[in-house]
Amino acid sequence: MDNKRELHIFLGFDKIPRTTAQQKKIAVIKGRPIVRDSEKLKLTKKLYRLKLDQYKPDSPFVGALELGVVYHFERPGNVKKNQVYKITRPDTDNLIKALKDCMAESGYFLDDAQVVVTHIKKVYAVGNVGIEIFLKEI
Repeated sequence: MDNKRELHIFLGFDKIPRTTAQQKKIAVIKGRPIVRDSEKLKLTKKLYRLKLDQYKPDSPFVGALELGVVYHFERPGNVKKNQVYKITRPDTDNLIKALKDCMAESGYFLDDAQVVVTHIKKVYAVGNVGIEIFLKEI
């Protein structure tokens, strides 16, 4: 019997935060560089955790994981209705880092190193703006 767990959630937003994990601040304290999250990134992570905590699993997913994320962005007026994919910034690599960090902090998994397969898409929302997340033990 296969007891692998799966999760499918949608985090609704008025507007998807565009602050990415690469937006860090560097300070030099006593001659040593210290890297920390910018204020914008701290707010983005707080918002992610607030949304993620609503769907938090009873226990963290274990073992190797597959993560699928679809960012449903609002469509600006200058983008044609038949354009499905968002091909402008922010890029997917930087978008997903903060989300994965927050998923680990919220107890979806113990360490983001468990995620061995990742699927990421940026599309223009047909309906609600938000982030669709699929998580599966493999």
